[in-house]
Amino acid sequence: MKIYIAGPMTGRPDLNFPAFFAAANALRSMGLEVANPAELNPDPKTPWIQCMRRDIAELLTCDQIYLLRGWETSKGARLEHHIAVHLNLELVMEDMGTPGRGLQTRAWAFLSRKRAPRTRNVSENKSK
Repeated sequence: MKIYIAGPMTGRPDLNFPAFFAAANALRSMGLEVANPAELNPDPKTPWIQCMRRDIAELLTCDQIYLLRGWETSKGARLEHHIAVHLNLELVMEDMGTPGRGLQTRAWAFLSRKRAPRTRNVSENKSK
């Protein structure tokens, strides 16, 4: 299972790399293969269009997309979300707490099982 991390970068301190790295570490600790745009494009001077071309090519190799908080405010993340939806990738939303905090306790079964694509917030309580 390979998961792509999408979220806001432009205009954020340090291009929001700390959030991307925290999510990547948490997802990798669960045994997932991770495509992290912060690793794909480490040079902050790389033009946006060049980054997006590289990122989208990597997204196409993934089974899931992990959407960081604030993804809907990012032109690039919205484009990645759009592509993921139309390719029927499974959508996973970041826990509303500290990056990676809820992943290890609530998302392992959700992320590792195969089923029909759908959107789910990782922080949802399954006991409803």
